[in-house]
Amino acid sequence: MRIPPPKKRIDTPGSVKVMVDKIVATPVLQLADVFPPFAWVFGKGDLMHWVPVLNHFDAFFQVHVSGRSDLRLADRPTPSEHDEAPQKSVKTSAVPFPTDPLLWAIRASIVLLENCANRQVYNSGEFLGDLLSADDTTVALDALRLLSTATRRAPGSRGNKFKAPASLRSRLLSLCGDVPDLAADAVRIVGAGASDQNDADESSEPVQIFGIPVRGEPRRRTLIAKPPKSGAASMASVAGTRSTSNLGKIHFVFYCPGGSDPFVGDLGAAGRRVVVETAVSENAETETERYATGGETNKQQLETDREVTNRLAKKHGVPYALRFSLFARARLARLESSTDATTAFTATQFRLLALCVLLQSDRVSGVCETPFEDDDETTDASSDAAVTAFLAAERPEVVAELFRSLRFGSPERCGVPTEVVEASLRALAALAGDRTHATSTLAAMRARGHPAILTDLVSQTVANLASSPSPPTGANLTRLNLPKLELDAINRDADKHVPNADALVALLSTLVTTHGGCLFLRDVSLLPSLTPLLKNRNPRHVHVVSHAVHVLEIFMDYASQASAAFRDLGGMRILVERLELEAEDALAEHAATHGGGGGDTCVE
Repeated sequence: MRIPPPKKRIDTPGSVKVMVDKIVATPVLQLADVFPPFAWVFGKGDLMHWVPVLNHFDAFFQVHVSGRSDLRLADRPTPSEHDEAPQKSVKTSAVPFPTDPLLWAIRASIVLLENCANRQVYNSGEFLGDLLSADDTTVALDALRLLSTATRRAPGSRGNKFKAPASLRSRLLSLCGDVPDLAADAVRIVGAGASDQNDADESSEPVQIFGIPVRGEPRRRTLIAKPPKSGAASMASVAGTRSTSNLGKIHFVFYCPGGSDPFVGDLGAAGRRVVVETAVSENAETETERYATGGETNKQQLETDREVTNRLAKKHGVPYALRFSLFARARLARLESSTDATTAFTATQFRLLALCVLLQSDRVSGVCETPFEDDDETTDASSDAAVTAFLAAERPEVVAELFRSLRFGSPERCGVPTEVVEASLRALAALAGDRTHATSTLAAMRARGHPAILTDLVSQTVANLASSPSPPTGANLTRLNLPKLELDAINRDADKHVPNADALVALLSTLVTTHGGCLFLRDVSLLPSLTPLLKNRNPRHVHVVSHAVHVLEIFMDYASQASAAFRDLGGMRILVERLELEAEDALAEHAATHGGGGGDTCVE
């Protein structure tokens, strides 16, 4: 949906206006060929300056995304059997899917939302919800990342103005609905009185994070079924009990209303049904690996997730209203069946990011501007009730599993990808910032050894940022005259740990705004862990340090003794030295910009 122009005039900086005009003047289909990946070089931003760009992308989504039958999972498996059904005015899946232009637009939008204020004006969630069923998992995951960024609360904020349509919330629930079951299974494996933080290394049992083994376990697994729980998942639920040697089967329990479906035909008699299918054939392991990572050969040799969904929907009589739920089960199971841990953990990223968007979105039903005629996800009140019930439940077991993912997040221990660690931090921030879950989340965070896990993570993050290379700036940049490729490499290395640091500081910013959160941060020993970050003067880390200063300021306002502790830790000395260096840099920049007269300038 297009963003209306601001009611009052906004002065756009010159460099921003030049870039905006260039992007708007280029068709989106050509952006990936004309421009390199979009990078932020404009200082503090305002999303209102970039409204023409976002509307440019929105118009592209309207033409190339909205109403596609493949994205709405509305393909007819056997058209000849249903010729009597009325034809729907949707775009055919035969039209080539513009993958590269979509990825460029989505990733540019993520960069804009991460660096600009007023992100609440972003209003393309309807199209991003359609992209969750794209055949390319990279497109679907990036669309989910954009939704997560658009719904992210500002540091210290307790609310969000993003309104997710009912169809989008239903799709998000299908992706993350089994997270509580996976976390509960981990609690049962560890044992009610056991602490895997002490003996995980010596134990012969493999470590599993959200059901995925990460310590050299065989990757070919099946899913063991269990009866669905009553309540929110009465229409479509996923069994979550997983053994250490079996995973990767599609298990889908649903209630079939009977009658006829415009895309499947006769559904048969009404009643409860169970779909249990192997996600990947036993002799297709190598091909599946290339499929999951985008290999061209396998896209021709293997069924896509959508084709698997269509086949199973016809075989088991799954009505169209539950088509995406089945699609989500197929996609997640096929990703988990990968022999590569990073690819398998992509399923965990889908689950955690979907959970973040659900928690961070306004729960008032959004209105779909262009509803699909047969999209029962938009009109079925039961799906909205299922989302409400899911969000209302307390999730202490999810908090415990998120902390386990943080603890085992170092690659040298078991190789949990950094993207999963970032998603876990975002999910913890979303749970702690949600009014419904704040109390139970904080209680779970203070239990067991969770404060120690966060203490280690803060210290390790600060050390990683300190060890990152610092790119030259100002006169040093001119003097060194580094080649662009070398400078880009330095910037990439400097940014390597920034996403996790951003997510960590966002969690701290959420916790420090509440009494219970400050008590937890006191258990974490926040001051000794975070104060060394103030020494970091890397220009690529300025925003992280700025948010950390904000956290420390609020924490010291909460606890009067914290100010004295901050001085004892050398915090005031660090700040004074930093201010002196920044003043010298400012004077040098002034002298370089306005001539040699800067030497006569004095600071009073």
